[in-house]
Amino acid sequence: MASNSSIINSTENNITTENETNNKKRISENNMLGKGNYKKVYDIKEDDTGSFIVDNDFNIDNYVIANISIDSKVKKKEELEKLQEELKLQVELSEGERSVKVIQINYYYYDSEPCNINVSSSDDIDKICDDTKNNIENLEKISVLMEKCNAQTIWSIQNIEQEFNELINYLVDTKNMMLIDIKPANLCIHNNKLIALDLDPGFIKQNLPDEAKTSAKACMFLIFSIILWFSFNNDKLSSSNKPN
Repeated sequence: MASNSSIINSTENNITTENETNNKKRISENNMLGKGNYKKVYDIKEDDTGSFIVDNDFNIDNYVIANISIDSKVKKKEELEKLQEELKLQVELSEGERSVKVIQINYYYYDSEPCNINVSSSDDIDKICDDTKNNIENLEKISVLMEKCNAQTIWSIQNIEQEFNELINYLVDTKNMMLIDIKPANLCIHNNKLIALDLDPGFIKQNLPDEAKTSAKACMFLIFSIILWFSFNNDKLSSSNKPN
């Protein structure tokens, strides 16, 4: 891997110094909290063999580990580039407190020890992924340590209309992007702000022209309202079918 202050190679990880013993602990994934098409999200446990190294005062209850499988040998480069773009968007939005922070990333290989990277900016992700492409044939899995957004139904969020308008104004006016897949399941309150959880670049339109921004906001509001209406009616239908 390329030399980078944010990269901790496996050799350094395997050497336990007195300072690490006193000030650091290892963590790994525990129980699965949810899964998507290519991602599984877990809560965290302290683990002497865990690949993530954090400070002793690191509160594991406030974070999760997302495991991303890279199964297709044919599409590995495409999948990696997609993940790279998604993580960059997440880091950039977290700077405006509109997404959860990415803390560390582990890259696992079939032929070598994993490589751990501390993430402080989207530039780190560019360097990580560009260098990983040199060994992409042997890439097995990627694990991401990130902040946790506690589960919360959209119905329990106070002032949801105001919160939603503030989020889409930030996305369009500040970040110049339109999030198409904007639905209750992909939103959460974090640090007292409504944030976006799923930033699949396939569902994001960037570099909006000024004349399209008003329409982009209206479109996101319409998409969200339609999905919310279906969600509400499905909840009512489910409740009505429950036995007394």
